[in-house]
Amino acid sequence: QGSYTYVLGLLNGFKKLRNIKFQIYVSNSVPSGFINKFEKDKNFKIIFVKNKKKYFELFFQYVIIFFGLVKIYLNKTHYYVTNYLNKDFKTSVEKNSDVLIFLNVNETHYNLHCKTIINFHDLIHEKRSDLISFKQKILRKVIFYNSARYASKIVASSKAMKQDFLETFEFLNPNDVNVISEGVDLELFKIKKKDKEIIKKYKLPKKFIFFPAQLWKHK
Repeated sequence: QGSYTYVLGLLNGFKKLRNIKFQIYVSNSVPSGFINKFEKDKNFKIIFVKNKKKYFELFFQYVIIFFGLVKIYLNKTHYYVTNYLNKDFKTSVEKNSDVLIFLNVNETHYNLHCKTIINFHDLIHEKRSDLISFKQKILRKVIFYNSARYASKIVASSKAMKQDFLETFEFLNPNDVNVISEGVDLELFKIKKKDKEIIKKYKLPKKFIFFPAQLWKHK
């Protein structure tokens, strides 16, 4: 998915910052291929986060969905329950990290005693809710609200995204939403021999746009 590509690109960029140490918090479900890319690098430390209460967490999600059906969004309840379920995560983060970057929403703890940065990639539940299920819409509405409410900083990939965030979450301070365009590793896009063969085969012009995307409805 796009967020996975984003994560790899960001971490590969961090590799070049040799004067900063990074911790990567992962669950046991993360593919071993991802772990192998970074565990041998001295700049990175892999920390596994165990979810000991996943069944209670699943039950609580259905509670949120139930109330969400009648337009009651349990933002504060979600805040307290999430913090309680992830006390060990809070301890680990505050022991190891000065700044915590969430590469999407924050679903782990909203009362960390360190700086937190959120990377929202879209607000599809607000802008195009017809493209996702009612379950996703309700859960996203609560999780995104708390993520925005308790983050130190939020990253927007464009000025338009920043405007969307400020309109959706009116409590946000514009100074706390920073526009940072998503980077591109130019080495990945250098023309190779195989590329030249494809260009010749399909008689492509000297300049053209290649747009690969997932087969999701909104793309």
